[in-house]
Amino acid sequence: MRGRKYIMVDEWGPLDPTESAVFPKRVVAWEECAFHVLGPTGDYEITELAGEVTLEKGPKTLRVRPTASGATLFTAKVRVGGKEFPIEGTVLRAEWNVRFWKWQTDPREDADAWTKLLATQPLHELKTGKLDFRWQHEAPAKKVPGDGFATRAVTKMKLPKGIYELRTVSDDGVRVLIDGKPVLENWTWHGPTENKAVYETTGKVHEIVIEHFELDGWARLSFDLRPLP
Repeated sequence: MRGRKYIMVDEWGPLDPTESAVFPKRVVAWEECAFHVLGPTGDYEITELAGEVTLEKGPKTLRVRPTASGATLFTAKVRVGGKEFPIEGTVLRAEWNVRFWKWQTDPREDADAWTKLLATQPLHELKTGKLDFRWQHEAPAKKVPGDGFATRAVTKMKLPKGIYELRTVSDDGVRVLIDGKPVLENWTWHGPTENKAVYETTGKVHEIVIEHFELDGWARLSFDLRPLP
């Protein structure tokens, strides 16, 4: 590898690390995102910046973090080796309140029992900046069983006006509600499965709720969203 930690590939193929470039050109990430600056010297400067973000300049890595919660869109230009490279992205920040229960009645068969369960005291509760749980065969917490558990995650996020793609990866059932209305659902027994939906917002603060149930075996729950062009 001769000291090269990564091989970076764009739409045209592998990049030459000795030639000036910024990789990638566009990023969507939770909490922070990073751009790699390539070139013979590693020197670079930011010539333009738009968006409520802060920049952290490393020797060959530029990190971008939002200054507010929600979805923050930004654009910038990076000058490297006498050339300017435009970059853009969306950085997501949220505080999820996640609760867990043990269910007794199959969630697929009794909607009223599910609603009543979520109104009771949870077995465990936590806060996190993003939803990306990969429990596999493990339990979410000591007080929560590895099989037959329920999950409910809630947050509020400001989304700039536009159309967004919502994405979940779940095992087993999952549904997504925005402002109380279901926008994505796969309320079935399945292995790790990706589901997507499109949602249009007028640019306000939305309450996002993720509900999930685990039957047995493998367990997974991830949620992501990104603006569409």
